[in-house]
Amino acid sequence: FPLMAAAFPNARFVHAVRDPAATCWSNYRNFFNSGSLGYSCDLDDTRSYFALYAALMENWKKLLPGRILDVSYEALTEAPEEEIPRLIEDLELSWDPACLSPEKNTADMRTASAEQVRKPIYKGSSKAWERYAPMIAGRFDGLSELPR
Repeated sequence: FPLMAAAFPNARFVHAVRDPAATCWSNYRNFFNSGSLGYSCDLDDTRSYFALYAALMENWKKLLPGRILDVSYEALTEAPEEEIPRLIEDLELSWDPACLSPEKNTADMRTASAEQVRKPIYKGSSKAWERYAPMIAGRFDGLSELPR
């Protein structure tokens, strides 16, 4: 953020905030080809990295007051017709109905979620980890108390 903030002094940045356990589970369950994401192969390491990320975001918010806009992932997916127009308005951008149909965007996508972004917005993904809770054995305990 600091370099982008310096390069774009009037820019605001959107920070998608998701349930910490859902974020950790999503990282853990996906295989990343990059060797730099090896932490995601271990639940304890993934939890530790999430704590580092949460602390880093808190620091950036202090360094860039008012420039980082937290947006709830769960709210966006549960009520996109309400949340997406609100986000567009908060960013002082022009409304385009295509914002409600990101799956129709044909731009190249090279991320772990490339297949997912070609599907309509869906609800409930932040709860997917809960069915594995008995096997996770409390490793996500305390995540919800971290700053977001």
